[in-house]
Amino acid sequence: MKSLPSYLPFTISPGAYTSTFLLATVAGNIAHMFASPSTPVLGASGGICGLYGLLWCVLRSAGRKEESKGVLKSMGYVLLMGYFYRSSVSNASHIGGFVGGVAAGWAWGPRFKKRYRSKRDPGDRSSGRSRPAVVALAGGKE
Repeated sequence: MKSLPSYLPFTISPGAYTSTFLLATVAGNIAHMFASPSTPVLGASGGICGLYGLLWCVLRSAGRKEESKGVLKSMGYVLLMGYFYRSSVSNASHIGGFVGGVAAGWAWGPRFKKRYRSKRDPGDRSSGRSRPAVVALAGGKE
């Protein structure tokens, strides 16, 4: 969970973020139940994978396709590790959680009409003065 970006909970409402986690956890447990009904499962890894599904949706919606590919690579790594540690990891739960997170992301994730882009580069010196990026984006004075 530490590898999730800190801006993700602020991209959508806190209730939607928590709901995504809970929905993905349930979806992961349901997927595990279909894949291996006789083996009990305990953990929230499906919910964490669901937050990655939400992140994937947010990045795709923002037009950041390269970053969204990185999320898929991370999920591939999780599934690969789950394959090697079969006895203690439920890949079905991870896949179900990710799919649940994607569904939640499409349902109540942000809708960007176009990729966010500043009207001018804050470091652009053509205007005669250079302003720090944070100050320029906030519209404040130095």
